[in-house]
Amino acid sequence: VPAIHRIREAAEQGNSLIDGLLTFSRKAPRSRDLVNVCELTHQTAAMLEEMLPGPIEFESTCPDDGACWVAGDRTQLQQALVNLALNACQAMPDGGQLALRVARSISDDHETVVMTVSDTGTGMLADVSDHMFEPFFTTRPRGEGTGLGLSIVHGIVTDHGGTVHVESVRGVGTDVRITLPLAPAPTEPPATLQVARTGTVVIAGNHRHTRDLVSGAVSSLGLDTAHVDGCEGLTDAVAGAGADLVMVISDDTDPAIDLVDCLEVLRDQPRDVPVVAITDLEPDAEWAANGATPLCKPFSLAQLRALVVRLTHESVTTP
Repeated sequence: VPAIHRIREAAEQGNSLIDGLLTFSRKAPRSRDLVNVCELTHQTAAMLEEMLPGPIEFESTCPDDGACWVAGDRTQLQQALVNLALNACQAMPDGGQLALRVARSISDDHETVVMTVSDTGTGMLADVSDHMFEPFFTTRPRGEGTGLGLSIVHGIVTDHGGTVHVESVRGVGTDVRITLPLAPAPTEPPATLQVARTGTVVIAGNHRHTRDLVSGAVSSLGLDTAHVDGCEGLTDAVAGAGADLVMVISDDTDPAIDLVDCLEVLRDQPRDVPVVAITDLEPDAEWAANGATPLCKPFSLAQLRALVVRLTHESVTTP
């Protein structure tokens, strides 16, 4: 058992390193959408509150009007905030205070959005803070970090036309400020997403954070949700939903999920049931042949909601 545990740890560390390298080395232009940083911050805060160790107190603040817009990639910006927050937690092994603040500012006659991640941790000496954004630089013990987390932050911010500034005092704490150009607010409010039918969406997978985020996005559309850990429970969940079954969302990144087996369960349904396959791999041709629609990570909750709405409309119009 100890050997298996060490193998698992090594595999997880290797996976983390590869993910970091892919993000760090990605040179293709990313899509740019209008992102409300305040909304993004609230969603990130909700996710962090579940992830943070108990002794750490957390707070987040935004401007009263709740709107700071930037042109960017929502998923990457959230990754930058999460990386900074987790790095701050490592500086507070005995607990402390973590804060995520958003504000508008003026820089060189240009309006900007400033996101600050503050901690009351151990702080850093200049010889550490001067190198903290360099790839593979880490102060953690050998084998406990890839040294890519903060370099990824720097790469994301730079790619968005922004800057990162660090202020740290040994024994007091650290402030990391991300400054991005403020974008004009949308001239029209986004169209309200409306599903074509109501009912139950079955979510298959036991990755808790993915499941909770997907469930929240689906519920926000007025749909009910049911959760199963693997394909074994899918038969009962589908039978329980009956005619109210709207679709199945399967987390194919979960080792317990075999999408082909899940699709087999749905073959006997009297009508075609839309299936969304969350994946971090190239879409499998067999999925498409069996009617599954891939949703490749990383994806935003807005993308997920739009896909769910589209599939409900298509399933209603399909003869």
